[in-house]
Amino acid sequence: MPKQKSSASSATRKKHARKAAGVSGEPLPPTNEKKAKGSKKDKHAPKVKQYIPPTKPAPLRPDPLDVGGLAARIDPDLLVVLRRLGKKDAVTKRRALEELTQLATSNPDRLVEAAPVWTHHFPSLALHPARRVRTLTASTHAALLPILLNENAPIDMVPLLGPWCMLAHDMDRAVAMAARPTWDAHGITLVARGDYERETLDEFASRAAMDPAALHAELNPAPPPAPLPAKRGLASSSTPEPRDKAEGDEEAPADRAARLRVGALGALGWLVSNTSERPSVLHAPDLWTSLSTEKGAFGQDQPGVRRAAWSLVGLLAPRGLEGDELAAVASAVLRSAWVEPDAVVRAAMWEPLLVFLTKYPSAWHLERQQEHEHDEDSDSDAEDHEHHDTSMSQESRAYAEFLQFLALGCGGSPARGFPTVLVILSTVPPDIISNGESFFTALWGAVDGRALATPDASRAFLSAFVECVLFFASRKYGGDPPAQLARAWEAMLKKELRNVSAVPLTEALGKLGRMDSGMSTFFVFDVSG
Repeated sequence: MPKQKSSASSATRKKHARKAAGVSGEPLPPTNEKKAKGSKKDKHAPKVKQYIPPTKPAPLRPDPLDVGGLAARIDPDLLVVLRRLGKKDAVTKRRALEELTQLATSNPDRLVEAAPVWTHHFPSLALHPARRVRTLTASTHAALLPILLNENAPIDMVPLLGPWCMLAHDMDRAVAMAARPTWDAHGITLVARGDYERETLDEFASRAAMDPAALHAELNPAPPPAPLPAKRGLASSSTPEPRDKAEGDEEAPADRAARLRVGALGALGWLVSNTSERPSVLHAPDLWTSLSTEKGAFGQDQPGVRRAAWSLVGLLAPRGLEGDELAAVASAVLRSAWVEPDAVVRAAMWEPLLVFLTKYPSAWHLERQQEHEHDEDSDSDAEDHEHHDTSMSQESRAYAEFLQFLALGCGGSPARGFPTVLVILSTVPPDIISNGESFFTALWGAVDGRALATPDASRAFLSAFVECVLFFASRKYGGDPPAQLARAWEAMLKKELRNVSAVPLTEALGKLGRMDSGMSTFFVFDVSG
């Protein structure tokens, strides 16, 4: 008889099988029973959080405290002070510098082993945005010099030469005065040790002048980005409110570049004055845009940079310029002097400008040549190019700007500018002075435009005017000198020239009469008639 199939359900059969297995001690067979709903506890169980620290990149300039176990050999109190030098906050840096200066004065022996830490932080401290930090850096450096220059414990001073020299030529006068005595006392000795020291200073100053942003980024590497916090609802998406900037926070990039360029130009000037080798960067035309106010120039909206650049011109001119160096300086000087808008820069400009033009009158031809080469490069039509050569060969853009400069009353500084006109005019080649009529038209533009507001300005104008009349008469440049004197006399009668004496005009008339006996008769007739 065939075995009948049990009517028990699958669950009942499995239940009986478990009981039988429990009695016999055999292991239970695996079951394919599905888990009941709600039994997946691991799905909703809280996950165990594990902190994974971010990868910290190695610093570009490792702190000596973290290398070689130096931190373990230094007193704990001094270690705290040295750690503060690397903090970003300017107030913390100031306190560290003050404490370090006190220690260097009271107990310098404690700082002998910490000298490498100072040489590590000095470049960034010497070029720090905060003026007070730079001033304290100069004072602390002066206090530490006996330790740094000690022959028994020699310290590599070469990396400090560039920042130290720039600190001594800082844009801020108080900072420069604090750093200048130590640099004047030791700088020339350190740089004169060899070519390596001079080249290191040259390279650092050149980099600061040409690319201050890259130099700043190298001395102040950006910290690694902080890990982003985990988002927890809508509150985490809100951005923190910006805080007010405190002293020592990042200055504007343009202001930072200007501050570094002023120090760099001062350092380049020091090299020109104290070493036999010229910095190679002086051949770069971009460097001399420090004189210019044009868009994109180093001197744009930065009168401090332009003033420092004129000081460099004053140092270079008496020592000789030639070749590409002279061409680069000539074009920048003649294209910048007559359009300088700042009165303080103009006051610093006159002496370097006169020395340069007196020593290098060929600068007018060099400027015209460079200007025409630039125009020729931008001229794509051969016919226009040929016409350009014939019509523009005698014109100079720098001379045209000089005439405009005269018409505006020497750029708004008639009392300072007009006494220099004859010196400048004597350096202009005859082929650039197309005719005397255009010169005197520009000169009288200062009177017609009422640019002579004070008696001093009128006297300076009349003196320069008489000198120029005699100059044109002696060189036979035209301009009708007798007629010009007659116009000056008429301007005096109309009170267009205030509180001036007629003596210069009568003396000029006598000199003209000795040059040509017919001139004085014409002059008397012209005035009386």
